Amino acid sequence: MRNLKQHNDEYLLAVIDTFSKHAWVTPLKAIKVEIKEFTSRFVKRLFKENGFNYYVTQNPDVKVSIEELFNRTLNIRMRRYFTENNTRRYIEILPKLLHGYNHAYHSSIKMSPIDVNEKNVYQEKFIWHCER
Repeated sequence: MRNLKQHNDEYLLAVIDTFSKHAWVTPLKAIKVEIKEFTSRFVKRLFKENGFNYYVTQNPDVKVSIEELFNRTLNIRMRRYFTENNTRRYIEILPKLLHGYNHAYHSSIKMSPIDVNEKNVYQEKFIWHCER
């Protein structure tokens, strides 16, 4: 996306719930090289208190496949929009792209991310365990 920075903010910060595949994205004008904000004691404690498994990777050999797949999907949707609308600006349509992603059927979880909830989460965990 860096080649689109003249039309948009330079970076996108994406957060993915690896269980439901639900995605959140926010544009950033600048980003620090260090990621101390995401590894602070406060953030770690907040995640632990709320029952989140938390990990950050800085090793280029470690694959973050869910994030990579999301990035590719978002990129494809942006490129389609760019072609159809003769533009290179994505900031205004980012919420619609995320809505489409979060409401789309995901074969890995057998539903859309937006449909994962407290009532069906345990059912899906059981199904995943049996399939593996």
